[in-house]
Amino acid sequence: MIHFYIFVTGVILFFLLLEYFWLTFSIRRIPVRILINGTRGKTTTVRILHQILNQSGRMTFSKTTGDLPELHYPDGSRKRLFRFGPANIKENIFQLLKLIRYKPEIFVMESMALHPEMQHTLSHKIFRPSHIGITNIKRDHMEIMGADETEILHCIAYSFTPGSRKYLPQEMKTEVAEEIIRDPSVVFYTGKPFSKDFPLIPREVIEKNWGLIQKLATDLGFDSPILVDIFEKEWEEMNRQLKIALPSYNVEFFNLFSANDLETTIQFTEHLHAFTFEHSEILLINTRADRPLRSLAFINYFKSLPWVSEIWVVGKGKNFIKKQLKRHGQQINVILFSNTTALVNQIQTGFSKPTRIYGLANHQGMDILLDNLRKLS
Repeated sequence: MIHFYIFVTGVILFFLLLEYFWLTFSIRRIPVRILINGTRGKTTTVRILHQILNQSGRMTFSKTTGDLPELHYPDGSRKRLFRFGPANIKENIFQLLKLIRYKPEIFVMESMALHPEMQHTLSHKIFRPSHIGITNIKRDHMEIMGADETEILHCIAYSFTPGSRKYLPQEMKTEVAEEIIRDPSVVFYTGKPFSKDFPLIPREVIEKNWGLIQKLATDLGFDSPILVDIFEKEWEEMNRQLKIALPSYNVEFFNLFSANDLETTIQFTEHLHAFTFEHSEILLINTRADRPLRSLAFINYFKSLPWVSEIWVVGKGKNFIKKQLKRHGQQINVILFSNTTALVNQIQTGFSKPTRIYGLANHQGMDILLDNLRKLS
């Protein structure tokens, strides 16, 4: 019997080695491999780069893993990827092996790794990027990545491969190790003013993303008017999708669910609040049971703001929030909702005065809510 187990183990090892060497061979046939990592804005950055590179005449494939995992093809089409379980970095192996037959010149990938070990495996064993762009470092996924920006950057640094060109935000220069600063392959970029404003999006968010896009595209040899055109169109679409107007119910709903971290959320809510006149303002916090630190940070900050009239809480982590509020006391009206149907029903009752609702903290499970609200608009 032991001979059988030895044989089976040998067969499994053989196929694992075969997959590894075939992946190595395939990856080397893609001249430029760009990994976009960081906390916020990875999906948007990948989409913009994908369009710039393809419209510049380079056959580029891309993969995003944000709210909806998608493959992006050179002709502009997209294919949604369906998973039969939680997101797993091993799915990238199959996609890379599948697409290599098209002989792509460039592949742009959004990092889906959180744990340091997964950061290392995705970069060093699977994708092996030639360029790595870091969008920003924010306090999020603290249960996994670290308690502050320095620890989170240290976690993301596991994705840094030898010889790759690395692009980091200038403000991170004081947080990184001395050997990274001295590394000639590391470039620190700054935010750049953009020629157009987008009313619902803070200017500093646009400028930071434009700085990274401009630096990456220029280093790759693409510095033409299409950079501005594509960047503007992508952010115009983002600006349009943020707001769902429901005049029949006296409501404006702002979809900020993808701004998961507290710092980015504060940027957006304060920016939008500055243009609010005679409105009631409600915060809808979508919680996750596996992100208690994020949920608690949101509640602790927003419950003391004078302009917030109510806080609505939904999601799998709402019971944790309820216990915390009971323990520490609450200074503002907090309402728990069992599901998205209850939320829609509440909104459909309408409001006596103009009301703004900000959807915050987490996109997971909110597609149904957003679809229903768009049908009502």
